[in-house]
Amino acid sequence: FLQASLGGIIPNDLIIIGAKTGQGKTGLSTAIAKSVASAGHPVHYFALEAERYEIERRIKYGLISEAYYANGDPNRSPISYTAWRMGKLDVLLGPLENQLEREFIKTCKNLHTLYRISGNFDYRALEKHITKIIGKTKLIVIDHLHYIDTEEDENRDYKRVIKLCRDLVLKHSIPIIVVAHLRKTQGGGKSGAGLISTIEDFHGTSDVPKVATTCIMLSPAFDHAPPDDNKHWWPTYMSVVKSRLEGSRTRYTGMTYFDPHSNAYADY
Repeated sequence: FLQASLGGIIPNDLIIIGAKTGQGKTGLSTAIAKSVASAGHPVHYFALEAERYEIERRIKYGLISEAYYANGDPNRSPISYTAWRMGKLDVLLGPLENQLEREFIKTCKNLHTLYRISGNFDYRALEKHITKIIGKTKLIVIDHLHYIDTEEDENRDYKRVIKLCRDLVLKHSIPIIVVAHLRKTQGGGKSGAGLISTIEDFHGTSDVPKVATTCIMLSPAFDHAPPDDNKHWWPTYMSVVKSRLEGSRTRYTGMTYFDPHSNAYADY
């Protein structure tokens, strides 16, 4: 859907991915990072919320699940990322995981991940880290904005971060993806004002979407049932709510499906 809507990522893009907690922000940003890295481009991923090696584990599990379900056997036991992560599928998936180790290493060769283990990480720390990788990267992912430390004025500091990102994009022509939370009381879902969240639903300063070139929104499709043959899929609205390149790209919303068995969006 994003490829059809946006045509791709261009060097001067500052892309914001917005969704409420647990609605697939990290899943989508990881999928994009994997795609770019697999194409041979260096990607730097700031995983500020994740546990150490979580992004790599998500990618490895995706390769394993894709191979596991490749033959289309309907009698195969369902698997999940959580069960695999907790070691409950070692006997079932261990041999397959060993076979795919070389492919996994190749896939992640160009992916450079920074995890926040401890200490302060504010906009100054972000600027310091990004300055080090200028000229060494083709895409930066910040996952996510609201895990960057702020001082007394939260909105002021978020504004600083987003403007820092915009300045870096314009000066160095390196696209940046910023993952961001939505307000809890606004937007789509069962209790919200509409099915799909809007630009106004971003948490914090209005400068978050204002300076972005593209805003992508994920919203749970509570009003939609998954296909009969894949009842476990999670229906998700995916919408480009802002595109500075071409405003007409915001006219459409895609009904997408997240497959928890493969920990990825289904090609449907």
